[in-house]
Amino acid sequence: MRKWLKFIPIVFILWDCAPKKSDPLKPYIYFVSIRHVDINISTIISVPCSDFESSFGNYQTLEITDSIQIHQIESLFNRLELESSEYKNEPDTRVKCVLHFSNDSSETICMDRFHVLKGNKLFILSDSIKEYFSPLLKQDW
Repeated sequence: MRKWLKFIPIVFILWDCAPKKSDPLKPYIYFVSIRHVDINISTIISVPCSDFESSFGNYQTLEITDSIQIHQIESLFNRLELESSEYKNEPDTRVKCVLHFSNDSSETICMDRFHVLKGNKLFILSDSIKEYFSPLLKQDW
């Protein structure tokens, strides 16, 4: 009987790791566009997310269609920690990610060296996002 008890945790671990069937009606991200400039570039005024393209005419664009990379990016953005309610400033945007969904909608996420603006909520830029995006954008955060 004790031998069987040893296998119960293994069964639960395998069950949890098994691929989950996604809802076929739920939109999924199929494409990520990342527009960016040097993260350390200085400007006279803070650049809001909505003015990124007009403020930086020489930004670079990275397009991601690999489903594994898209899943990693989505996972990183879903684990962000909210900034305290006392901090009210929008990020001084240096990176702008546009997540394109299967239902033709999109979500824009903007980042500076310290913060992420996602869905009109301000989050703290995590070390894991810095580590993931540094080699992608070929720059150190």
